[in-house]
Amino acid sequence: MARRDRTELHYIARLDGEPAGTASMSLFPESVHFSGGAVPEAHRGKGVYKALILDRMKVLREMGRDLVTVAAVSTTSAPICRRLGFTERFCIDSYRYPPPGTG
Repeated sequence: MARRDRTELHYIARLDGEPAGTASMSLFPESVHFSGGAVPEAHRGKGVYKALILDRMKVLREMGRDLVTVAAVSTTSAPICRRLGFTERFCIDSYRYPPPGTG
């Protein structure tokens, strides 16, 4: 998909030929945002999320791009991103409505 101000690239990671994770990145004029990083529980702990990050970083380096942002969950993807050199800029809270069990 492409728009004048943004291009979207989408990835599927595979383990032994089977889908094991997904990811996307949005290329803006001045930056790139990683999103959609999802690895089913059965495939976690096998390096899938890390591989998705590293492959997107490789593509960006080849394009001469280096400013990347990512929204990361503190208990799953954030530690991986930190180990790969990302630094925390701010923290946000996420809310759900209606609350679980109410509808």
